[in-house]
Amino acid sequence: MVDHERSELYVLYHEYEWVLTEELPRAYSQLSYLLENCVRLFPSCDGNHATVVKPDKFIMAATPHTTHDHVKAVVTVAGDTITQADINVRVGGGEHGKRSGGAGGGSGSGVGGGGGAGGSGGGGSGSSAMQRTSVTPDAPWRLQQVQDACNYLKQALLLLQNNDGSPKATGGSLAELAKVSSALQSSRQCLLVPRRKTIEELLASANMKALSPPLTQDTALSFYIQAHKLVLAVYQVGCSSNSNSVKFESVQAECALPWLSPALGALTVALLMSYTIRDKISVFAQYKDFTPDSCSVSTVSC
Repeated sequence: MVDHERSELYVLYHEYEWVLTEELPRAYSQLSYLLENCVRLFPSCDGNHATVVKPDKFIMAATPHTTHDHVKAVVTVAGDTITQADINVRVGGGEHGKRSGGAGGGSGSGVGGGGGAGGSGGGGSGSSAMQRTSVTPDAPWRLQQVQDACNYLKQALLLLQNNDGSPKATGGSLAELAKVSSALQSSRQCLLVPRRKTIEELLASANMKALSPPLTQDTALSFYIQAHKLVLAVYQVGCSSNSNSVKFESVQAECALPWLSPALGALTVALLMSYTIRDKISVFAQYKDFTPDSCSVSTVSC
């Protein structure tokens, strides 16, 4: 019985050694290769892996909840920057096709939110007018989400490249993989979940102040990435007609950016691969620092 247990432990120990010396370096190499290709999909990454992207022009279409003539935009995008944009938005009280809701002191508006909790504004009698503004080449609009996502991706790649491939205890390998997975998850989330901003933050932003001609003081706009799309959200702040509460209305337009879908796909594959590697070596975490002569199967967690 003792010999049988000892034999099992030797097999387990050799498998443990094989994972650390053979499987783990090979998996790290595969993951590094995948991340290098993923970096090349990003048009904004600095360094040798950067993709040189020529400016592309896109026509942004109104989203389903927005009446088509309430917002129109043509944007020129180069990498992570909107270098030029012509924007026309219909503003005014009560017209249908806008999403409305209480602003909650401004905290309810977000670049990823698209509007408050209320429903459609219904047909109103208030007057409306078309406002035109533009992003000019001398004051481009930087899409910080893209740069942040790229920075997290490069952080994950650097963590892998700094690994010298030498065997490490399971605890050390798991700690490294946890950092890699966290960086990849953060990179992916940057593109999927835009950071929410208040109306006040939008109105005070340098990008808003650089618009030419400027919008009215109660109107703010924001460009942001959500999944594979570039979204333009325009918010108008006002007072409710039947109360003194502050409300805001929003309209949105969007267009697909061709590089985002493959980049998100590659990030997802890389994240899943990091989880797979972690799961393989976590099996041995309970056998940390054991040798066949120090434990038995019945006391393998010694």
